[in-house]
Amino acid sequence: MAPKGSLSVILGILAGVACVLLTAPDTSLRTPVPALEVEQSSHATHGAPVLERVLLAQGALPALLVLPSMPPRHWTLHSWQECLSLLRANMERFADGRCHACHAEEGPELRGLEAQFHYQPQPQLPACTPTPPTPGAPAPAPAPPVEPPAPEPAVSTPKPAPYILNVGKNGLPVADTPRPKWLVKEDELVIDARPQPHGGMLIVQPVLMDAGGTWGKSKAERPRWLRAILATNRNHARLHGHVVILRWQPTQPQLTKWQKRQCSVNKLDERTCTKHNERENFNWEKHLMLHEYLVSPQNFSHVLMLDADAALVKHSIDILGGIARDMEKRNLDVFLTSEDWLLNGENRINGGFLMTRNTPWSQKLFQDTFQAHVKGPGGLRRWRIGLPAQECSSNEQICLNDVMSGSNKELVKGHMALESGVIYNRGGCTVKHCGEPISDPNMEAKGMKDERLQVLHFMGGSKHLAPEALCEGGKDYTGDGPKGYGCHKTAREQKAAMLERVQQSPRKTFWSPAERDELEARRCYAYD
Repeated sequence: MAPKGSLSVILGILAGVACVLLTAPDTSLRTPVPALEVEQSSHATHGAPVLERVLLAQGALPALLVLPSMPPRHWTLHSWQECLSLLRANMERFADGRCHACHAEEGPELRGLEAQFHYQPQPQLPACTPTPPTPGAPAPAPAPPVEPPAPEPAVSTPKPAPYILNVGKNGLPVADTPRPKWLVKEDELVIDARPQPHGGMLIVQPVLMDAGGTWGKSKAERPRWLRAILATNRNHARLHGHVVILRWQPTQPQLTKWQKRQCSVNKLDERTCTKHNERENFNWEKHLMLHEYLVSPQNFSHVLMLDADAALVKHSIDILGGIARDMEKRNLDVFLTSEDWLLNGENRINGGFLMTRNTPWSQKLFQDTFQAHVKGPGGLRRWRIGLPAQECSSNEQICLNDVMSGSNKELVKGHMALESGVIYNRGGCTVKHCGEPISDPNMEAKGMKDERLQVLHFMGGSKHLAPEALCEGGKDYTGDGPKGYGCHKTAREQKAAMLERVQQSPRKTFWSPAERDELEARRCYAYD
């Protein structure tokens, strides 16, 4: 607690300060934000002391402080649980409990908090009124007069501008219907083909713009390979009655405390640090999304996490429905896929296709894995699924592999299964040629005609093969035709295609008019 001298200074300043409290359950996926404890004296009723507290919103939410004039040196910090227990222990001092509510900034973060914790804002709150003293009790001594504190010296050092990610939802196939209220954060709906308004199966896809612009740029149309894949998945959901949603804005803050500490040791600024950790943090967003939608009030029966460069290509069957029936039969909670399409990859998990059944165990698993990522080195001491201390300070695939195959694998046995990537998560390079050894040459020989193939994952350098496989191979997997969202070519892409044809043609001394047009296009494209 603060010294009595400082306390007496505070007593005169904070008279009438509104008191706020967040009563959310302790299920935050982020590290709890510290609470601020403030004591003040009120002369409004019998001069009885009033204990007022400010609890910041739990989680990574920029809270609006209701004590902007109070210097931080007068704050006493407590953990979330400690401050809450202190407040409850002193509630008898308050005659009117209606003065307690949560206060946070308006905006996307608040909407996300409302959805997760059922938070209801109360912008106008009555002041906390102390309980009248018991009849016959001695009146408290009057508080001595206090002088206002000296003003805080102005700080002129400018704060560094935060690193702004390459972010935007332009060019994504967002549904032209009203945005559903059950969506989390800034996520967008692509299609809802369910025959009923609740339940069913959900496909979630993070489409996060990277700093390098591979996944799109804020002022340009999305690349054709990405559009073809997103349109193909939308078509599969349309045919089989599923829901597809996209996350285009990553959860903030992207950097965890332990990542910031590491960057500080290595003398990296925020921009460089964010870029350095971008890939891993984007992948961890998948586990956060899984938990958020497994606990959605929509009560989805299954949630599929599908990388945005992975396509559901076997439209003749309901891929999700088939897996769901298999999971039900085997009482599985989580359906993972391997990289067995590669030579010696049969025991390696690939996180691009991850099917979950909505059970308490699967909800706890992804809450655990994400919180272990936030904790970083040292790990999460006790997992909700029963694991002892487990660290997840690398990528999410290594974390799942450690959970499933580590020293405590018996604790998760029967809950998780690792299935064939040849069927459910095959590398996109197999439609043409892979640069590393594959487990079965028939995959390249048969390409898209392989009856085993259900999900094609255009990972790494195979992304450019997606339009050829999904739009130009004699079958339109997008369902929208050559001029639809997925398959149409932008003017720049048309120029690039002509340039490629010219470069692949043999050297000639005579050119037809059409060929001259292509040469001219090549010349123009070189300076575009």
